[in-house]
Amino acid sequence: MGRLTNFLGGGFVVASMFAALPAQAVVITYGGQTATDGSGLTSSLINASNQLAFGGQFYIETFDRGTAMTGAPSGLTVTDATKNIFINSGTGAVNSFNTISVTADIGGLGVRQGGVVGVAANPLNDVTNFAYGPGKTGATSATVTINYSNVLAATGKAINYFGFYYGSIDNYNDMYFYNSSGTEIAKVLGSTILNALGGVPGSWTDPKSNQYVNLSFAPEEAFTSMKFVSTGVAVEMDNIVAGINVPEPASIALLGLGLLGLGAVRRRKS
Repeated sequence: MGRLTNFLGGGFVVASMFAALPAQAVVITYGGQTATDGSGLTSSLINASNQLAFGGQFYIETFDRGTAMTGAPSGLTVTDATKNIFINSGTGAVNSFNTISVTADIGGLGVRQGGVVGVAANPLNDVTNFAYGPGKTGATSATVTINYSNVLAATGKAINYFGFYYGSIDNYNDMYFYNSSGTEIAKVLGSTILNALGGVPGSWTDPKSNQYVNLSFAPEEAFTSMKFVSTGVAVEMDNIVAGINVPEPASIALLGLGLLGLGAVRRRKS
């Protein structure tokens, strides 16, 4: 099996550092750019405004109606409690619902603007709408899956980049990533990130606990879907970006995602 390798943003690194990575490695890096729409951090690979044209190299979910992808087909804004999606505050939406299948199995997916103690914390410096789970009032755990099968079927290409702004990370917040066969190809444990970066669990104000997380997949990994699981209140995220044919991690480093190696964790076999 390949390795799951973690890196921390912190300056440029020589591209050859990645040459030793085996094929089928999932590389995780931390670090994004300041979003100009007030949503805290977003991917360094897209425009900082979070305004993207639909059907291009990147697909973005900001949970804001005002920043839905331009040119997207009508009917993508969904505020439907029957799908376990709850717009609990602000003018939020899951604006790519018909493109990206969102399944909230347990606890529901909430979208709100502004944090509330005991409900959800807005990611650091994020004054826009963000997603969190559990989103259903009274629920104490959440399992939500985001599936890109529709994007892959439409483009016939593989998604090799996935990024998201991970807010107030807790030890009980975990992310799992799967291929088209349902095999787990990577996992991002909240405890692992906190330990690696020295973050304070659940902190609303510590930058080390509010990170933009980037995953680069080898084509062989065939990334299709991700699932976030929280066994407490809550897991929060914003500015989800999926990319097709994004440069390899070594090239990303040269573009500004400078990285410092922290070690490797072997992926779990399914």
